[in-house]
Amino acid sequence: MNTAATTAFGTEYPRNVKAWALIGETCTADGNSMWLTKRDEEYVVLLNGKTLMSSRMHGSEEALATAGCRHLRTAERPRVLVGGLGMGFTLRAALDMTLMTGERIAIRSGLRVA
Repeated sequence: MNTAATTAFGTEYPRNVKAWALIGETCTADGNSMWLTKRDEEYVVLLNGKTLMSSRMHGSEEALATAGCRHLRTAERPRVLVGGLGMGFTLRAALDMTLMTGERIAIRSGLRVA
């Protein structure tokens, strides 16, 4: 009796462990393999098979935005550039630190900086 299941990545899990589902994959401009996976309500972005970011653990992204934007809390018209939106945790934290009522925010994705 086979007690293991194989995922899209070729990883074997015991049958009672829920496997990660592959949501999407791409090859980056520098030739790396990137995957978006999901299990239950958790999302994980992998780069060459190693965890790059997770929807469950994102404290470092929030700490980065908090440290970078702390001085803007009293600014009349704060301006912040967040590059590489990822899962959006840094952006959300930056907005929480700087957002004033009535302000409009423009977000562009897909920007490439050489």
